[in-house]
Amino acid sequence: DSFMEFGDRTLLIFLADAQGQLVLSTESKTLVMKADEGGLQGDPFGGLSVNAKATLSIENSGGSKDRWGFIQRFQFRNGDFFLIGSTKSSYDTNSGSGTTLDRNLLTGDQIETRTRSDRPDHLVRKKSPVQPLRKLTETSVE
Repeated sequence: DSFMEFGDRTLLIFLADAQGQLVLSTESKTLVMKADEGGLQGDPFGGLSVNAKATLSIENSGGSKDRWGFIQRFQFRNGDFFLIGSTKSSYDTNSGSGTTLDRNLLTGDQIETRTRSDRPDHLVRKKSPVQPLRKLTETSVE
């Protein structure tokens, strides 16, 4: 037995019903990483946010010399939350090089940004086939 054990974290999403009462809409045990999974950076959970378009973003990040991060974006459509986009990043603190891949699952657009400390960023734009969207309950941290 260790002194501290870090269990699963459950994301609970509540929505208001017609009477204004909060009702559990959905939940996930796979979208918020455990507090001890962030490496030397500590707790990887970076928080939740909702923007003006009612898009829910969930952020996890961590690492040490090699840093990494994931942002997943969900939108409420047809009575459920669906993954509509993601941003995945990695960065080497020694070399100053890194990569960020931003994906829009609604359009298939992808933008990869390659960063190096000795030159300007390099952008690569790609298009992938649009696939059926995955529900929040069918998604885990990438």
